[in-house]
Amino acid sequence: MSFKQITGNDELVERLRNIAGSGHIHNGYIFEGPWTANKKLVAESFAKAILCPVEPGEGCDRCRICRMIDDGNHIDVMFTEAENAETLKAKQKAEFGEEPVLNSRKKNSVKSVRDGNIELIQEHLAKVPIEGDRNIAIIKDADTVTPRAYGRFLKTLEEPPVGTVIMLLSENVKNLPQTIVSRCVKMRVLPFGAKQNAKSAGQAEKLVSQITSGEPYYCIKHTIEKVGKEREAAFALLDSMEEIYRNDLSGKGIIMDREYIYRAIGIIEETRDMIARKRNVAYALKSMALRIGG
Repeated sequence: MSFKQITGNDELVERLRNIAGSGHIHNGYIFEGPWTANKKLVAESFAKAILCPVEPGEGCDRCRICRMIDDGNHIDVMFTEAENAETLKAKQKAEFGEEPVLNSRKKNSVKSVRDGNIELIQEHLAKVPIEGDRNIAIIKDADTVTPRAYGRFLKTLEEPPVGTVIMLLSENVKNLPQTIVSRCVKMRVLPFGAKQNAKSAGQAEKLVSQITSGEPYYCIKHTIEKVGKEREAAFALLDSMEEIYRNDLSGKGIIMDREYIYRAIGIIEETRDMIARKRNVAYALKSMALRIGG
C-alpha cells in the first residue's frame, strides 16, 4: 500500500510527498496517533516514497523496492517493536552470537523496546546502504522504549550516520523524552477507513454539539454511557472528536473560538493519555466533557 490508499490524512500525505520528493529529508520523525491509526503503514509508505526509483516521492507499489518493503525484507529498511526479553534474546544471539543476561521472570515478560532492540537498530544504521543512499529504521511502540535504551539512542539522533532516517511510532508524544522529541519532526496520524469510524463519528458529532450548545450534564452523560466502558470504543470516540475540532480550525466545520478549540484538543489528548494508563474509561470521559464544557 502507498499514499494513494491512505484516506483521512490528506494534509499529512501531501506533506510527506513533498518531503520525499524534494530529497530534503530529516533524520528523525515521530508519527503520533491512537492505536486505531495505522502508523506503521504510513511509515512504510513514506519509506517507499523515499526509496522508490520508479515514482520518487510517491512509491509505485510495483517495483522490486516497493515489494520488498511490503514483504518486510528490504535490506536498508529495519523494523522493530516491543517484545519480551526472551524474544529479544533469540534475536541478539542470531545477530551477535551472544546472549544477554536476563533478570527476573516477571520483568522479562513485560513487552518493551529494550537496549538490545536499539543496539540492532544502531548496527543497521551504521552500515552503508546497499539499495540506495538511505538507511531507514522504523520503531513501533516508541512509548515503551526503556529510559536506558533512549539514553543509548540519543547519541544516534544527535550524530546520525549519513543517510539515516528514523521513524518513531507513538500513541502519545508526551510519553517520549523531550530530548528525543526536540530532535524529531512530529506528525499526527488520524485513523482512516470509513467503516471503522462511522459509528464513533456519529457519537462524537452528537457529543461535541451537546457540549458546545451547553446542554444539561445528564444529557451529555447519557451520550457518554452509550460508548460503553471499552478502551477501544473510547479511543475511537476521542479520535473522532479531535478530528471535529481540528476541522473547525481549518475552516471545515462550525466556527468556534480558536482558543477554545486548542483547549478542547488538549483536554482530549490528556483524556486519551489517562485511558492509555488504565484509568477508568467512564470517569475519564465524563471528566473530559465537564472540563471542555466549563
